[in-house]
Amino acid sequence: MRQIYLYNHVDDAWESGLGAWLRHRSAMSVSGGETWLVTGIFAQANWLRRKALNEAWTVYGVRFFDLRTLRQNLYRIYNLPTPSFGRETLLLLLRAAAQENRHSTKPNSLACGFLLNAVAELAGAGFFQDERWSGNALEEAFRIVSAPPELKSTLQQLLQSPYWRPQADVELLKRIERSEALSMGVFGLDAGSMLELNLILAAARHAANVQFWISQPLGRESLAFRWITGLEEQLTAGSSVCPTGTTSRPYESFVVNSRGVHEHRIQAPEVLIGDHWNDQITGIVEHVARLLNSHSGSVAVIVPDGLASGNAIVNSLMSKGIAVADEIREVRQPAISSQIQRLIAQFLAEDAPPEVFLHLVERICRSPDTFRQFRCSVFRTFDRLQDRATFKLIDDAQRERFSWLISLEKLLQPWPDCATWKELRQHWESLLHDLNGLLTTHADLIKGLKFDASDFEPLWHEIGQFFGDRKLPSKLFLQFIAELIAAPRREHHPESAHRYAQVVVTTVTRAQGASWDNVILTDCIHKNWSRPPSAGLHEDARIRLRERGFFLFTAADLRELDEERILQAAFHARRSLTLTRYEQDAAESKVPASDLIAFAEQLPKCKVKRYQSANRNALSEAGKRLAEIHVRRADPNAPFDEFFLTFSGFTARAWHPSELEMAIKAPATIAYRLMYHCEREVTRQFYRSASLTVGRVVHQLLQDAFGGKGEFLNIGLAISAEQKLVRTVLEKRIRKGVSELRTGLPSCDLWWDTILRKASLLASRILGELEAKLIPAFWFQAEGKYQAVRAGETNLRLEGRTDLIISDRSGLRDATVLVCDFKTSKEIAYFNLATGDGLQMLGYKLLVELNGAREVQVLFVQPGGARLIRFAGVEQLNQMSERLGRLQAELKFGRRPNQKFGRSEELPIATVPIDARVLDQKHSL
Repeated sequence: MRQIYLYNHVDDAWESGLGAWLRHRSAMSVSGGETWLVTGIFAQANWLRRKALNEAWTVYGVRFFDLRTLRQNLYRIYNLPTPSFGRETLLLLLRAAAQENRHSTKPNSLACGFLLNAVAELAGAGFFQDERWSGNALEEAFRIVSAPPELKSTLQQLLQSPYWRPQADVELLKRIERSEALSMGVFGLDAGSMLELNLILAAARHAANVQFWISQPLGRESLAFRWITGLEEQLTAGSSVCPTGTTSRPYESFVVNSRGVHEHRIQAPEVLIGDHWNDQITGIVEHVARLLNSHSGSVAVIVPDGLASGNAIVNSLMSKGIAVADEIREVRQPAISSQIQRLIAQFLAEDAPPEVFLHLVERICRSPDTFRQFRCSVFRTFDRLQDRATFKLIDDAQRERFSWLISLEKLLQPWPDCATWKELRQHWESLLHDLNGLLTTHADLIKGLKFDASDFEPLWHEIGQFFGDRKLPSKLFLQFIAELIAAPRREHHPESAHRYAQVVVTTVTRAQGASWDNVILTDCIHKNWSRPPSAGLHEDARIRLRERGFFLFTAADLRELDEERILQAAFHARRSLTLTRYEQDAAESKVPASDLIAFAEQLPKCKVKRYQSANRNALSEAGKRLAEIHVRRADPNAPFDEFFLTFSGFTARAWHPSELEMAIKAPATIAYRLMYHCEREVTRQFYRSASLTVGRVVHQLLQDAFGGKGEFLNIGLAISAEQKLVRTVLEKRIRKGVSELRTGLPSCDLWWDTILRKASLLASRILGELEAKLIPAFWFQAEGKYQAVRAGETNLRLEGRTDLIISDRSGLRDATVLVCDFKTSKEIAYFNLATGDGLQMLGYKLLVELNGAREVQVLFVQPGGARLIRFAGVEQLNQMSERLGRLQAELKFGRRPNQKFGRSEELPIATVPIDARVLDQKHSL
């Protein structure tokens, strides 16, 4: 017996037979009767159980299935492979077939994915079962989907394999046998299940008695009645309509007339409008709390599929202490062991990118400090070599410092290009075994992790049978491993309530086949309630196949299905219906409302509640607080408080000359560098920087040419030698330095060849700018390091290196000195106390003077010219030096004024700039 019951309201189905059938089948289970109830999703099963509990009886002895678990159960009964191949596996098979053909275009995962979608849709529409093709269905399908010739053989093998789900459903339909002891009910399916028709037919034929409860359409009827008619024909089932029950349906007229027909006595839903998305979320949470406080019954918050609103609402409700049944299920971060395996597979599959290697080391290092030290050492090597090859960025010093590094390098050695599936599988299992040993041996790595490949069974065995002795690229195998591990897994919120909670947050797809006292439809934005067909068959191909009798969803069909689900959700509100939207997106652009909420807002009795940005009041409160802080900060008679960058009592180290300007212009940056060793550094990548590398190489070549050991050296020529010979000797040393650098760099690297040629040219041009200063009798010091303390009311301690010092003596004592600072950029250096520019040059001058030099000049040298720095008067320099010394001694940085010293520093700890005179008065307190 097969019967289809059509209902208008889901409670009608319960009152007119579904509830009685469940109760009867529960009683029959005591005497050995078997009952299955198939629902679209398990949330519908939970709703049915709750309905029974509300009537003071319990459903027992009935096995509940959704379509996924129904398939698995039937496959086990009829000895079909379970689980069947997933999407990652199917993509692997197609890409492996493409790469076997040397003339193949090697389609990527995206193209193979389109192909799989297209073939699966054809199978769901019964294309391969149609008798009209007389055995030529495969060739016709290949023509329709434009399958590449090299993939036809694999596709044919796949389409005829029991490991492919559509084919397995066809095979199941052939093997099915009737079970006289089984009664089955099917509830909650809609037209979206049309492509699962073979599975539904197989389940119906497996049971002796089958009863379907299906909703009648509220909107357009073409798609829904095609689905119902198809079931009647395929099942040879009778159909009847459930009589109208006693359940209240206050919004029936609203749903029926939502297409623009204005009738009297339409009960309008409540409308909630937020300025922005987050305002809408706040309004929804407050509305749910009001409903619960008024004892209005159950509440369903329904969101469009795939939007972030669902998770945001779940988290917001729980933060308010409201128990929630979470039907959204957030995508969770994989376990650390899965992350490590994915990164290893990705590293081996993608030619060992250093970014992935660093992510891997970060995961396996227990100590963040260890990873930070390792990362810094790798980037130092990269700055020197400018080579992305991971293992070239690791040197013997690192291997000695990080004891686990050698084992990790051995673990990550390249795989053979091609191998059989069995060999690749063994290789991966061996790698996991070695990884276990690595983490066990070294105490500074993560403990307690165990790696094995058991989670991949029985899938690995089935894939091995499919491939046999065929070889496939190891990179494809590793990409498959990475994709398989990285497949998203959704989990309920860890603090979510049980499935019978008063409040449920669900999607519009999961809301079918259930009713609630109060329904809230969120994100009623035009773009949120429509979706395109899956990327596979073109729209015109779908339409042509529809004309030939095969059903495939078109864009119009999906819009009709989505609209029907929304109307059903609104219709099933027993007490109140609330529609919500927001008016502006993150870019402050106006967001168009959906047709349903636009219709509701036009109704005369519609109540509209608006939520403005919740942070506006907060900002005004913050503004008041900041104003109070600023008053105290701007009071010269008030001491420094906690809102200043004040670290009094700490001991500061000596400052490098380059930090003097930063202390004046960027106090927060220098304060955090000095006190917390925090650098304001942009996240680095392994990208070659030609300009930075050229500058570094130029400095290195010039330092080597002049000695580079921090000692005063003579050029080695007679005092009477011609001055131009000094430049000749230095340029010869530069050429030698270029040759030595080239031997330690990657061979056949055009990028490095270009860098060295440009650096050699720039170094030579800088020598040309210095030629007048290169006197044979002078002494030269490259990379000289000095420390000094400038005595005064507050001592200023300095330390740093200079690029080049030219002295008329073999040291600094009583010498006339020229300090040279090399620059390869086009930036023009100048000294200006009013703006704080050029304080680095003042630092060099002080360093050399305090170490005994009689007369000091600072020369700024570029390939295009050299210029002496003109300093201010002695009194002004002393005032600035005293101010810097006071900053260094007291570590009261305050906040620099933005008019005098240029653009203000943008940091969250800053409030409003304070005039320098005010800061000086505060310093004197």
